[in-house]
Amino acid sequence: MCSLIAELARVIMEPASKRKLLGKPYLTCWRYLGCYEQAFESGAVLGHAFSARLPTLVQLFCEIGREQELSGALREAAKNHLTQTGEPKSFIDMAMWFEKTRAEDVWRKAGATESDIEHLVDTYELPLSDAFPRLQFALSTGIGFGATYPERTAEMWRRAYEIPKDQAELKMMRQAGLYLDASAEKPLPLKVQQGKLLSFVRLFVAKARPELAHEFRNFNSPDAGAKV
Repeated sequence: MCSLIAELARVIMEPASKRKLLGKPYLTCWRYLGCYEQAFESGAVLGHAFSARLPTLVQLFCEIGREQELSGALREAAKNHLTQTGEPKSFIDMAMWFEKTRAEDVWRKAGATESDIEHLVDTYELPLSDAFPRLQFALSTGIGFGATYPERTAEMWRRAYEIPKDQAELKMMRQAGLYLDASAEKPLPLKVQQGKLLSFVRLFVAKARPELAHEFRNFNSPDAGAKV
């Protein structure tokens, strides 16, 4: 059965991948961490939209008949993740830095020195076959977080994307080599991002689960009661 989170993980992962001559595609460590961040955030936005109807969304990546069970597991995983991250102030704390720390701990336990770890973060190449399940995990954890903590999710999104960007910070990031187009300076309301992701969900349903189309066709996001 096709899975929504598998399809979304591919959409996030494949454009960021690289391939050497005659080699398999891979993600550099930093690109992987960026994809992990995007996956968690996308999951959180979807979870927020379906906070009152989580089983409806879950049926798109769940064994038939186990929607309530998986919904409960996702909420529990979100609570555990929040406990592990303490009091995160941003999605970066919950996703990118969390995953970077996890990877560093794995290398450390394998005997890598701090110098080795620093080098690995800059040079490690992660095969897509390894990245793919981790990004699905990030998506599902994000969905659980957004559904369980919708108000916290909305506030974290507001701080990250709805407040005008500091021009001095943007200049510093560009000088450091980060590519930021003009859209990076514009606020991105949560409602708009939900609309984009819900369009993706509806397209997936139309292709893979047309028997469920009626459940998503007129879905209303809880954000301001707006239809998206």
